[in-house]
Amino acid sequence: MFQLGGNIGKNDMRRDGILALPDKPEKKSGGGRLRDALKRRAFGKTLGEPRRDTSPFSQSPEHQQDVGLLFASMADEYEKVARREERHQMALDSIISAIGDESVHNLFQIIQHVEEQADYLSPQARKMAVEDLLKRIFKRIEAEEDPVRVITNLFETWAPTYDQHMADTGHDAAVNALMKQAIELRRMGLGNASNPIIGKNILEMSGGTGTVIKLLCDNLTLLDEPLIRVTLNDLSPAMADIAKRKLACFSHRCKLGGEQQDLRKARFGLGAYDTAILSQTLHLITDPELLHAEGDPDAVAESPDHRHIKRKVIEKAFEALTLDGHFIMIDEWPAKLSDQPDRPMERIIHRMFHETFRPIVDRSIFRDNVMQNVKGARFVAELKARIDGKHSMYMIIYRKDRDKLYNTERPLPYDSKEARERGIGWGKVEKARKDAMDTIVKCCTGIDRHFIQTYRPVNGERAKWTDFIPFSLPWESPLSVNNPSNLQMSREKSQFDTIVISERLHQMAERPRRDMIGKVLKSLKIGGAILIVDEWPPPAGSLGPIRKRDIRNVLMEQFQKRVIFEGSMRQTIMHGYSSGYYGYLFRKIKCV
Repeated sequence: MFQLGGNIGKNDMRRDGILALPDKPEKKSGGGRLRDALKRRAFGKTLGEPRRDTSPFSQSPEHQQDVGLLFASMADEYEKVARREERHQMALDSIISAIGDESVHNLFQIIQHVEEQADYLSPQARKMAVEDLLKRIFKRIEAEEDPVRVITNLFETWAPTYDQHMADTGHDAAVNALMKQAIELRRMGLGNASNPIIGKNILEMSGGTGTVIKLLCDNLTLLDEPLIRVTLNDLSPAMADIAKRKLACFSHRCKLGGEQQDLRKARFGLGAYDTAILSQTLHLITDPELLHAEGDPDAVAESPDHRHIKRKVIEKAFEALTLDGHFIMIDEWPAKLSDQPDRPMERIIHRMFHETFRPIVDRSIFRDNVMQNVKGARFVAELKARIDGKHSMYMIIYRKDRDKLYNTERPLPYDSKEARERGIGWGKVEKARKDAMDTIVKCCTGIDRHFIQTYRPVNGERAKWTDFIPFSLPWESPLSVNNPSNLQMSREKSQFDTIVISERLHQMAERPRRDMIGKVLKSLKIGGAILIVDEWPPPAGSLGPIRKRDIRNVLMEQFQKRVIFEGSMRQTIMHGYSSGYYGYLFRKIKCV
């Protein structure tokens, strides 16, 4: 005998292993109407599509009927919650016991079912049930020792509504803009034309519902790449199922394979892929031992962002890349959790993220600490697209550079005398420098329009960036600052759309550099672009060499209220040599 209390007990009986409600006709009260509705839902599809696990939740029609009928009985208990508060607790305990699997996923399914009964259950009854179930869920999350299981539960629970959330919040639009920019750089041959940024054989390390690959297929034309092969790895079977359905329409040009590996322990083969993508997962990669240490007040904890384990995952990606293959990391900064939301689903997601969310706070840490220690990693580009007024999505691209990996690169000759001594034609070096400079400038025009599109006002906002001016090529309209005396021409304020500062930074001391940027900003229109192009490592004999990291962290930081970062990229001057041109693109905004 299985008893919930309240209205069932005497006349209930087991029939062929099924808990049955009494055959005796009863008056159709509010609870009775709900019971009938729940019974109709129970037969065939009780709590969503059957899952692949071994939970009794989806094992047989008998179990489905049991669960449906238990929900029907629960409705009666909830109608009495104001008079006998303990009964709703008894009902929940009985239902969860009957399901037999008190997982986060199943508990959330019960919450969804309760919330759908607004016509039958009073607000007070629904609220009490949801709060009680949330307490159970949070208790299970906090008790879970393996962060991978927390993440798996997170995305199993989130899978049905994940795509809608990413579309509504602007994440998908931002990733789409970044993908368009990356494809523009691919077409212009940034990095290495013979090994494009997006190759034929692609590893998606955290594929989710397949949105990144879908956006790639949407934007990559048949002329770009007629056939690509994608291995999509994700721990969540529910996410992977959605991805397969989503990408089915691209089967004629995208051959899809699947993996289900924990990124911390994954092995994707050696030199098997042209491109590896890690999308919106970096901040969730954690070290279980360090997580436990964080809860021990006597333990000596290292950096709270778990950067060491993040670096190891990226090193696995580089192992899987061919020589001169590319690693693409997509994630958002500032890396913050949203405020405590009201909806149960969002509260669950928020709590799960809190358990495993260890973000790298600043992108400079990712570039200068994490990637700097990945063997053979050569910076290619950093791209940006706005999500909303507080967050932006970034795509940071690195190449598995054979010269850097095997330490075979040499510094480039600085003048004709040094070139003759090394047996290199000086004319060849000068042409290579010019070609690299031209590639940087053309690539800036390629990414610019997609960047601007993400800065259009949304949801009625009145933004300071609505008047961005398209980036112009140096020979069309802007002032090109390759000699400080050029600045004397700009006596009128705000007369240029674009200003290019080329090969000047290493020839100036710190104070003159800062003064030059100040003059450039006065000469630039609101919404105009500043492109800084220079060579690193600094040429021999430079008067005041500046480090790359100091362009943004020191030089432009002084003008942070007047400029925003748009993107940066690197182009090798000559293969076999360490020198390359770097371009840093900024936008002038209204002072805030």
